[in-house]
Amino acid sequence: MADVVLDACILVDLERQDRRTRVAVDELVGRGSALLVAGATYTEVWRGHRHGHSWHMEQALSAVEAVPTTEEIGRLAGEVLEKAGAEPALRFDALVVATAAVVGADVLTDDLQDINILAAYANVRVLSAL
Repeated sequence: MADVVLDACILVDLERQDRRTRVAVDELVGRGSALLVAGATYTEVWRGHRHGHSWHMEQALSAVEAVPTTEEIGRLAGEVLEKAGAEPALRFDALVVATAAVVGADVLTDDLQDINILAAYANVRVLSAL
């Protein structure tokens, strides 16, 4: 099984202790997938947290490996946004997709509409936790 880059919505679901998402993540880990996050995902998940701390988010992040944004990932994210004709507001999603493409991973998300559009331009497989 391929490694998996988690979209920010998955980490938020884990923080909220969403059972469906926990089951999907546990199944992936059971199949041998490493759980990865794009470096930029930290910005998304910490936005809106009071005082920058949430025990449940810390727990979710402790189980993943961060993939730093490299020049290659940044360039591909920009190209994907351009090819898809996507708004700049999708830059974090584009970085998730580009990270998955560069490391040879799938993406796990609940945001199928946006991620699927971008993933089509990066040859990335999208998995749903729904």
